[in-house]
Amino acid sequence: MFTLENGQQISVAQYYATTYKVRLQYPNLPPINVSGQAGRKVWIPMELCEVVAGQRRRMLNEQQTTGMLQFAGLRPSDRAAYLQQVIERPDLGGFNNDPAVKAFGIQVETQLSRVKARVLNPPMLAYGSPEALTPGTRGSWNLRDVRFPAGCQIKSWAFTTLVDPQQLVNEGETGTMTFLRDLVQVCNKTGIQCQQPVLGPYDPRDSLEQRIKRAMDAAKAQTGTDCEMVLVLLERKQTSAGSPYALVKQAGDSLLGVRTQCFAADKAGVGLNARPPRGRIQYCANVALKINAKMGGVNVKLLDDSRQPKAIPVVGTIPFMVFGADVTHPTSFNQDDPSIAAVCASYDRTLGRYMSRVIRQGHRQEVIGSLKDVVQDMLKEFYKRNNARKPEAIIYYRDGVADSQFPTVLEYEYTAFRQACYALEETYCPPITFVVVQKRHNTRLFPGDQAGADSSGNCLPGTVVDSGICHPTQFDFFLNSHAGLQGHNKPAHYHVLVDENGFSADALQLFTYWQTYLYCRCTRSVSVCPAAYYAHLAAFRGRLMKREADEGSMVSSGSGEHPPEVLQIPDAYANSTMFFA
Repeated sequence: MFTLENGQQISVAQYYATTYKVRLQYPNLPPINVSGQAGRKVWIPMELCEVVAGQRRRMLNEQQTTGMLQFAGLRPSDRAAYLQQVIERPDLGGFNNDPAVKAFGIQVETQLSRVKARVLNPPMLAYGSPEALTPGTRGSWNLRDVRFPAGCQIKSWAFTTLVDPQQLVNEGETGTMTFLRDLVQVCNKTGIQCQQPVLGPYDPRDSLEQRIKRAMDAAKAQTGTDCEMVLVLLERKQTSAGSPYALVKQAGDSLLGVRTQCFAADKAGVGLNARPPRGRIQYCANVALKINAKMGGVNVKLLDDSRQPKAIPVVGTIPFMVFGADVTHPTSFNQDDPSIAAVCASYDRTLGRYMSRVIRQGHRQEVIGSLKDVVQDMLKEFYKRNNARKPEAIIYYRDGVADSQFPTVLEYEYTAFRQACYALEETYCPPITFVVVQKRHNTRLFPGDQAGADSSGNCLPGTVVDSGICHPTQFDFFLNSHAGLQGHNKPAHYHVLVDENGFSADALQLFTYWQTYLYCRCTRSVSVCPAAYYAHLAAFRGRLMKREADEGSMVSSGSGEHPPEVLQIPDAYANSTMFFA
């Protein structure tokens, strides 16, 4: 039922019968809102609508998903052979036999393009012990007998569970206490100073937020200091919106302001019916990486001594900041559903500690509107943490920008950086290097011979291409910085829009490549530089802050549905922890 302008209550079926002389066959079916404007509703009976053919389905069925994963997992040599067939065989592609191609006199090359490439040297990494570690050309290493260069100290932390205690056991191979002892042992071995976490009380009547708060209170009562982190046992790993994981992060990052570290019972080998744990020490080491990063420690840094004199080229001798930014957009067409932007920035020369901001902005808005205020706050935080020294150089990695958006993003966001610097001091004008990072492209690199391939058949980590397939006049390059695990690697495309720091091509490529070894969550070089990667993670964490309304409380009226509530992550909290790690 809805109300007409004259105040009359009428049903949709009655309205269509009197206004359009159409008698609905299925008057009880819900109508469809076909309006694309926020706050305006246009309801059409379902039986009067037609679905346009040829639309792309957003969700694949099981068979399609299996086929997609099988194709995505092809080794590079198999993919190259398939692409060759697509070019040559008429039933697959056969572009040179296409009448339209022939009509325009176009001839498609049937062989893959050969381009010149270089393989950059991997960095030497610094740890507390051993002092120096060389990952070699594999792009990976492990934490066996390794101590972090800066391990954190945890004075007070707690443990709580979202799994029914009747499904858990305390001792034995799959016992909860056994896992916690293993975790604490690995943490201490890697340089994290901590004791056994305090067990929080379990009351099935408590909400998730209350359960975490009770664990925090128990830790403070036992240790005498505020709880710094809560370990949360989940039944399984599930990171979608509305999942227990998302609710834990909402409670910790926004409502309670406490770091949380989740781990899945099935992965950790915990529970009454769990399989005996295999590789638990490695699992605990991976968790320790996240714990140390969230608590302000440094997991790895570049060796900066005579054995590697130019660990950070060009800007290594002065205070500098590395920024990263990304914007994640909603998949829905609801104009009230916001885009979430995130900005991360380093605040010491180890490039192992970052602060962040998560920003809600307009629906599918790519330019970060409040960037000036965010950068200004981060510059002040850097100033406080570095003995009243301002950064003398800024490097900004911007993720997720299409070529067509370069002029707009450059105009607004470069200007935002400049305005933020001028707001601090009129004469403060540090040089800025503005680099766009792109992963959504169709360029793939194949090794030209076996010497340039790793064990998966992909190009070696550090393979860089800056000619042949790059822009003829602008500064851009493709960098394959990670080792292949499965399938065919996609290189990152870096496009330099502004370079006031005067990086040479070699220097910026090496600086970018070496940063990929400093990603805090694993002991591997990753596909993009960590600043952009962290911004991507923070933006998606911000999307998890969206609280979905209960179905029973949704109110529909002429003014539209209420937009979803998006919880805020406080700036002070985002300054003190890499919560997204």
